[in-house]
Amino acid sequence: MRRLVIFAHYDSLNRIEKYVEIYLKELFKNNAKIIFVSDSELPLIEQKKITDYTEKIIAKHHGEYDFGSYKIGFKYCLDSQILKEFDELIFVNDSCYAPLAPFEKMFSAMDSKNIDFWGITANKTKKANNIPHIQSFFLAFRKNVFMSEYFKKFVLSFSKLNTKEDIINEYE
Repeated sequence: MRRLVIFAHYDSLNRIEKYVEIYLKELFKNNAKIIFVSDSELPLIEQKKITDYTEKIIAKHHGEYDFGSYKIGFKYCLDSQILKEFDELIFVNDSCYAPLAPFEKMFSAMDSKNIDFWGITANKTKKANNIPHIQSFFLAFRKNVFMSEYFKKFVLSFSKLNTKEDIINEYE
């Protein structure tokens, strides 16, 4: 399966930490083309740390958190007309350390499933209006979803929201 990853990054010191490099390398090893979108002004010396694993690096402050980075990366993919080349689109952010185990087994298991989307963590807590949801630090969508007009409009509508609960309710 050909994967396109939009990786959302933020670092208040405008750096790419080692765990992010490891995460990107593991995704790259699993047939992923990576669009790296940072909400930080990354100097070229930092960007060079990840050029072997990324197709495109967009590093500019936008203030719209992870979903803003997903939107910017998705818009880049639409504008460059590369979406049709892929079977799966994955939104990933740097808010967790990964992988704790190699991704091959996870991707192999999910590749065999006839599903429209999947994620790594389901949240079933009493927050977010008691609505169970898949957490947004790793969301995968199959082609029938990410090529749909509804999905395109939804992602392009992402904007900065005021609270974490607003983000969960609107986007997760």
